[in-house]
Amino acid sequence: MVDGVFPEHLRGDAATFHHIMQTAPREALDVGDVIVDVGFVAELDRALIERGRARWTLFLRDPAGACVGGTEVTFEPGDASTVLQQNTGVDPAHRGFGLAKWAKAAVLERIRDERPEARRVRTDNAFSNAPMLAINDALGFKITSTRTEWQAEADHILHALR
Repeated sequence: MVDGVFPEHLRGDAATFHHIMQTAPREALDVGDVIVDVGFVAELDRALIERGRARWTLFLRDPAGACVGGTEVTFEPGDASTVLQQNTGVDPAHRGFGLAKWAKAAVLERIRDERPEARRVRTDNAFSNAPMLAINDALGFKITSTRTEWQAEADHILHALR
């Protein structure tokens, strides 16, 4: 578990975790991967501090100690009652063992124990990600809103506007 910014020796694990998140479903959107390296992790950490946010990250490791996934939550400075559940992901080779559910549950228990002012945890989820939907259902999350993202070629939009 890492509280706040990543120590330099764990930035590689943070980059690996972000890479694992590239395997999450993206529906039919035509989007590219976001390439995260240790330098970008340091930039993200600087932005976290500048915004006054706090973050807890739990890394999942294989028996050899390699990062194979994790989960993270953030705390906004202006709303102690709401926690934002961010990324949760497991490397495809390590899925099916309940690791994501365990990781999320461990962080939720810590929130309950150490952040009693937190009254809600919010998360986003693609409807095509059945395994994560099942985890969120099992942990008691409820759908409170939905969002639709649209994508179109710029020239098609320009043509429609003419």
